Amino acid sequence: MSSASSRRFIVIGPGATGGTLAAELTRQGSDVLLVARGAEFDAISAAGLVYHTPDGTEVLPIPVVDGPESVELTPDDVLIITAKVQDVEPALRQWAWQPVVAADGEVTTAARTIPLVTVQNGLNAERVALRWFSTVYAGTIGCPGGKTTVGEVTNYGTTVRALLWLGTYPQGGDAVLDSIAAELRAGGRIAVDVVQDIRTVKAWKLSVITHNSTEAVFAASPLRAELDERLRVEAVEILTAAGTPPAEIVDGHVSGLDIGAVVMGDVEGQPRPGSSTLQSYTRGAPLETDYLNGEIVLLARLLGLTAPLNEALQLLIQVAVAGGRDAGALGDDALAELLS
Repeated sequence: MSSASSRRFIVIGPGATGGTLAAELTRQGSDVLLVARGAEFDAISAAGLVYHTPDGTEVLPIPVVDGPESVELTPDDVLIITAKVQDVEPALRQWAWQPVVAADGEVTTAARTIPLVTVQNGLNAERVALRWFSTVYAGTIGCPGGKTTVGEVTNYGTTVRALLWLGTYPQGGDAVLDSIAAELRAGGRIAVDVVQDIRTVKAWKLSVITHNSTEAVFAASPLRAELDERLRVEAVEILTAAGTPPAEIVDGHVSGLDIGAVVMGDVEGQPRPGSSTLQSYTRGAPLETDYLNGEIVLLARLLGLTAPLNEALQLLIQVAVAGGRDAGALGDDALAELLS
């Protein structure tokens, strides 16, 4: 890997997370290439990425392509895939065997030459990536973003725009990862922590977002808050039994990052959305529930255990999708039945 000044970040997926990372890297002067499809590609290629923050709105002329066939890869590239977890496998299958041409003309492949950074919820993206990529850096991100309009991304962070934990998967770190992390944090808007066991931090994030789907199914109430907590506790029990106990919050920190560092602000004309799952539900987009609550259910079944609350929620949101229900259509009666 060459010096950071020659590195190019190829960000696959211009959603709230990918758009934020691409925008902040571009603003600090890093070399960035976005990968988008369909209407997203059309909008960004025509007018740039529209980036809304509490500081105002910027239009960033970030180069964009519609797939790996349109990119000439070099050993100085880094792939960052920010697509939802359910979309990772087909995307990586496209990228893995693309040719990589070195300055001396040597030709290798992306899977053998280029570092891959996975930034997804759940625990599946990194496992999938190792089928192809020899160097996988797993990420867990806290990004207060939203996306409602094609070609536009909103981030509500006033100063720090994202918290990003990174680690070699399944464990460890190296000099290349340290260099990537240093460039990601260079602009001061992305807080990055390199951890030795990224699996525990990803397990923590998974446990605290097992409630993401409740917003799409149930109206807000104290009973829903009780369900949220019981889903988390159930997840922690299963993750611990599976050998990946979630990292703990110590003095407001998870590993080296202060989880209170992201302070939310208002963005004119962009009301704050709910969870990423609720945003997908509202847009009619595919949901990641099967890889959040469904991951807990899978781990439980592999251990001969059960995760009844996570299993029930996984089913309920699919019933809500099939029935075309409005978000939050079920009330306390349904919650009480589930919690009984």
